[in-house]
Amino acid sequence: MSSYICNDNRCPSGTVCPFYASTGQDKMCRRCKNYNCASCLSNVLSQCITCNQGYFLQDWTCKLCQAGCRTCENDYECTSCLSGYKLDQRYCYKCSDNCIDCNTYGDCNICGPGFFTEGGPNCHKCSTGCVKCTNSNNCSACFDGFELGGMVCKTCSIGCKTCNKGVCTSCRYSFALKDGNCTSCPENCGKCTAEGSCITCQDGSFLKNGMCVSCGDNCMDCKSDSMCRLCKERYDIQSGKCILNECNDVNKCTDNKFCARDPAGNKCVTLPKNCVDADISGNCIRCENIYGVEDGKCVYCAVYCNICISPKQCTKCYENYFLKNGVCTSCSDGCRSCESATKCTRCCLGYTLDQDICQKQGPRECSKSKSCPSGKFCLYYPWISTCETCAEGCSACSDIKSCTACIDGYRLHEQTCVKQICTDSKQCHYDTFCEILPTGNICTNCSEGCKFCSTATKCTRCNLGYSLDGDICQKQESHECTSDKACPSGKFCEKKYLNNTCENCREGCTTCTDSRTCLQCAGGYFSSKGTCQSCSQNCKSCRDQDLCYACQNGAEMVDGLCAQPVQRMSGGSIAGIVAGLVLLVGLIGGAIAFAVARKRKVQRSVQGDLEVKRRISSFKQTTTAFGAKSRSDSIWQSLLVCDELGGLRYRMSWVGKWRQSENEKLLVGGRCECAGAGLERKGCKIQKQLG
Repeated sequence: MSSYICNDNRCPSGTVCPFYASTGQDKMCRRCKNYNCASCLSNVLSQCITCNQGYFLQDWTCKLCQAGCRTCENDYECTSCLSGYKLDQRYCYKCSDNCIDCNTYGDCNICGPGFFTEGGPNCHKCSTGCVKCTNSNNCSACFDGFELGGMVCKTCSIGCKTCNKGVCTSCRYSFALKDGNCTSCPENCGKCTAEGSCITCQDGSFLKNGMCVSCGDNCMDCKSDSMCRLCKERYDIQSGKCILNECNDVNKCTDNKFCARDPAGNKCVTLPKNCVDADISGNCIRCENIYGVEDGKCVYCAVYCNICISPKQCTKCYENYFLKNGVCTSCSDGCRSCESATKCTRCCLGYTLDQDICQKQGPRECSKSKSCPSGKFCLYYPWISTCETCAEGCSACSDIKSCTACIDGYRLHEQTCVKQICTDSKQCHYDTFCEILPTGNICTNCSEGCKFCSTATKCTRCNLGYSLDGDICQKQESHECTSDKACPSGKFCEKKYLNNTCENCREGCTTCTDSRTCLQCAGGYFSSKGTCQSCSQNCKSCRDQDLCYACQNGAEMVDGLCAQPVQRMSGGSIAGIVAGLVLLVGLIGGAIAFAVARKRKVQRSVQGDLEVKRRISSFKQTTTAFGAKSRSDSIWQSLLVCDELGGLRYRMSWVGKWRQSENEKLLVGGRCECAGAGLERKGCKIQKQLG
């Protein structure tokens, strides 16, 4: 029976029983696809479970240990060594030739079969055929095919495994014992009878009519000479034949070789110079760095180019260069790698990155004997040392991640300084409280409607429009007015505890802040000490009750007041006037005499009038100089000039401060008042009341 037929789902090393195999079916072992597998998944032959000696398992693949390792955890740590190597600190050191165990000093403890040691590092050969001896002349055991005679080994006959005094007692593989001699079995037999009939066949043959017939080249097990079931290692079955596959997707070629794929069998072929991968024809399809493919060969990339598709198509530049339009361009001074000429990402030694630019460093800033200032730590390298800033809020640190003390406003939490903008609620705004958090204390808003609070759920005082209910501020009925919601004209916002309301301003006021303070009066009113007073009758706009700027209801301005126009006289009134004129003529005669008597006095009065005219002229010039203009609208005042006796002489219009001489008098509101220089309007003492 073939050793490659599944027996209780067990197969030789490097093969596996298929997952679909069952009783009554062909349970032929299948070879793992990875040549270094000792066992693999039955349904995924390319995934190893265990590895051959000298390999370790990584990601379902068997990879080579370092030289001398029997087992290892990775490619640099051995756990046991092959015979002839010594394990020391996870490394296998080779013993001397033919030594299977030695100490760390190189002295051999045990020599291999057929050799002996004399205590030194070397192993010495025993006599011919001797497997165990203490010296070259003292043999105690012999190899197969020899027998011990005295202290030397004597050769048995051909094919004999053991013999006694020249007579064979057992035979080698593929030999049969007959009459004390070993005779050779027929070709390809593993075991046969003395008569020469095959019992078992060697690998690569099958039993047919007592003879072993070859399966064919490189076949290890078959049903017939044309139907191979299992090939030798590195051969695959194709149409019942074994085809050499030195390499495949799982089993790679060694360095400097590539897997040339061919239907007749894949072979490892030496790569062209500077090539890392090639096609079946040997044309390079991928080159080493600094080389690009051109006509199937590897040629140098363009200057400063590290990796290229072709000499004219660069994909990666050397350090200190960046790629621009397929060409490598130099970075700025001190820049080790960059994205553009103005954006550096890493600096050369002796430079520091500062806002995308590499700034040249000065001499050493710190050492073991020269510490850094507060808030910095010493970043030390064999070639340079700098004082680097600790993390935010840190006043002392050993490195960027290990803070030992914090500045004011921060506190230490697991070697990190967390921001602490408050220690209690007194340091926070009135509508916030100090919340203690692992990442830093912060002022957090109170709940809605809360003016003062100690926690998010404990309010002590509420905002306007809210009332305190336990520790919570409950919203009251909505306000009629707020700071963002004004009252209509003629009203002001009365702020109350529970509800703001719009209240009326005082009579005549259109804009006020409260019931006592008016900011703007309605038409027909004037402002006086924060209140609105009514203008005189028929006055539309005035400064006070005696000085009207504009009239209404058809009234006319007369002496600063508004009066209704005079009605047309009737016929009776005209007759009365005629009678009066007759009486007047009678009185003229008497008046003439009186006039002569007062002539001298009148002359003096005329001279006084002229002086008044002169002063009025001066007064007009003065007012013009102060910006007054001849206008007759509502902002002008009508003023009357009085003589010394209080009689009406002249009238003029003017606005502003009084700038007249000290002797002039003005008729204001039915009163004759002086208007001395520098006096404010109506600031003159009353001289005489007119009748």
